[in-house]
Amino acid sequence: MKTAIFYILGLILSVIGLFFCFLNLNLFTIGYSFSKYVKFIISNIECGLFFIGIIILVFIYERG
Repeated sequence: MKTAIFYILGLILSVIGLFFCFLNLNLFTIGYSFSKYVKFIISNIECGLFFIGIIILVFIYERG
């Protein structure tokens, strides 16, 4: 049961984080370069949820 909860939590966090990463692709239209975009993604807490969710999913798959 605990594994299923962590799986759902990791999935939700990664989907939310990826959504915000795609949402911030509009920064290219106002003149951001790719390196500035990556720096913004790393510093943005909402996009960091993607990496946290992926880490949780990796731990769940390794235990399973």
